[in-house]
Amino acid sequence: MEDRRDDTTPDATWAALITAPYPGHSSGHNCLDGAHVAVLRMFFGDDPTGGSFQITSFALNPGGPAVRPFDTFSQPLAELIEARIWAGLHFRFEDVAGQRLGLNVANYGAANYFQPVGN
Repeated sequence: MEDRRDDTTPDATWAALITAPYPGHSSGHNCLDGAHVAVLRMFFGDDPTGGSFQITSFALNPGGPAVRPFDTFSQPLAELIEARIWAGLHFRFEDVAGQRLGLNVANYGAANYFQPVGN
């Protein structure tokens, strides 16, 4: 994978952890999760419980499910950007653009489609 930067040197032995047959820009996974988190923040703020919550992942965990605790919605979003880079799926700018796109879609949907219900 080439980054087109003069200040870096490619590593010929590097291989992506995961490969996928889809475009890199923008990150669809980050777009979806960016939209999800934007909507959750509309209702709960960034610190939903005043405590912590956890996310359990069953994929690619040879030792069994992995449980990750978080205090804010911002924390798993930040980890998602890093995970997609470390897996070799995206460059940072693609992940950041995906989250920004998801946020924009959620905000547009909330402004134009969400309607109050009841009293």
